[in-house]
Amino acid sequence: MINNMHETIIPFEVDGHEMPAFLCTPDNLHELAVGRLLSSGVIRAVSDVRSVTVDESGLHVRLLKEMRAPEKLEERISSCPHFGEVEVLPAAKVNEMLRALLRFTGSFGTHRVVVMSPQGTEVFEDVARHNAADKAIGHAVIRGWDLARTAILTSGRLSLEIALKCATAGIPTAATIKYCSDLAELFAKDKGMRLLPYVGKEPTP
Repeated sequence: MINNMHETIIPFEVDGHEMPAFLCTPDNLHELAVGRLLSSGVIRAVSDVRSVTVDESGLHVRLLKEMRAPEKLEERISSCPHFGEVEVLPAAKVNEMLRALLRFTGSFGTHRVVVMSPQGTEVFEDVARHNAADKAIGHAVIRGWDLARTAILTSGRLSLEIALKCATAGIPTAATIKYCSDLAELFAKDKGMRLLPYVGKEPTP
């Protein structure tokens, strides 16, 4: 049986407050922490973060402001911005993301997310699709990418949770090689996002 995927438990705390531990691949933990805090409403921007450190006891974040309680799902949805006119992602850019996803040689069986902007293209992986998305989003916000011109492509289905993470960060376009959930489509329509299903293939009956 093929199995070279390494999953680990990473304890996580923010300003002394214990957060749910990460079940994840032990890479890009800085990006994972920032992406998770942003997408859960604990921080509003990467500028709220003083430091992120990793040691034998886990992942530690220090903030510049008092920690906000993670927002409930309904609060996260209602507080998301409504995007104005979203640029249509050219077919060449979609294909570039697809090629990056297909070329990526990571662990067997992980979820992968490509994040692309005028500043660059990167691929992230994890045992969980939401972790991979948080790593990709964290990477973009830490590096100050132009989020309004940023898009992601995921190897897994595009759920409401993934669409919500993108919208919270200010990313207006999300694509998948599989399909979008009905709630993701309704959310995207309400917020003015663009969702692209079945990238690289025609939908099957």
